Amino acid sequence: MGERIKQYLIYALIIALGYFVMSYHFIYYGRSFKLLKKGELTLNYTFYSLDNKSPEKVMKVDELRRDGIGQLMLDMGLVSEEKLEELEEAYGDR
Repeated sequence: MGERIKQYLIYALIIALGYFVMSYHFIYYGRSFKLLKKGELTLNYTFYSLDNKSPEKVMKVDELRRDGIGQLMLDMGLVSEEKLEELEEAYGDR
């Protein structure tokens, strides 16, 4: 009986981990690492690097833009408020 409970606990942990991974974008830039909540459960863009990517290229990704990557880049100092507004205006209505 103890083995069965242990198995169920392991399954529950695996399911919880899967749910967590599907719920967040894991954004990394250099040595920093940020979590960005996803709008829906999906594996699209789960792990995303900002290294060697221009803000324009990042903002072209609809899912990341809708989930708030622009504000995250602003908080990280990768883009100015003026540039962010410009990018949101350019890519916002897709």
